[in-house]
Amino acid sequence: MNTSLHSLIQACKELGVDYKTYHTTQNVVELRPNDKSYVFINWTTPLNAHAVSQLCLDKTFFYTFFQDSINMPQTVGFLDPRCEQKYSKYLTEKNYQEIVTAIENQFQYPLIIKKNRGSLGYFVFHVKNRQAILSAIESIFNPNSKESDYVALAQDYIDIKTEYRAVCLNGALIFAYEKNIDHAIYEDNLSPLHCQGTKASVGWVER
Repeated sequence: MNTSLHSLIQACKELGVDYKTYHTTQNVVELRPNDKSYVFINWTTPLNAHAVSQLCLDKTFFYTFFQDSINMPQTVGFLDPRCEQKYSKYLTEKNYQEIVTAIENQFQYPLIIKKNRGSLGYFVFHVKNRQAILSAIESIFNPNSKESDYVALAQDYIDIKTEYRAVCLNGALIFAYEKNIDHAIYEDNLSPLHCQGTKASVGWVER
């Protein structure tokens, strides 16, 4: 059972909410408060409509949809020039060198290159020169990697002083914590809490 569902079950026990697990891994959990069914699978929740979930998964869609209302780092997506022919109508750069040039024309070093649909800090590159950009997009577009993506993102680099994760439900903030990186040991993952020595410090919980 993954950590998220383990925590969900602990909460159900403390709150007296009926639940049932499925599959040998127990990574399918059904809650039935007030005779209504809510199914949680791995890290996914039944709290968002499918379209909203897709918006959250696709970073370029999310950025263009919310950029006028949420302060975010500048983000630009680039489609793999070797994509299937039916997607070629979306191409604006014909090869990797054109992508690198386009990124250099819109961003200043250092910057971030990462997968469009990535998570947990995987395939996130802190780049400081042209060759590093090229290497990053080659890794993201690598067809022989199970972690490959057909869209690579370029993003402004922000030197973070303090970072928080906030959880909202029905438009209200219900939980937030600080990603404490005072003793972080960075290796191949730039994401806070995915490095050795980091921890979550509870900052606010709805009562």
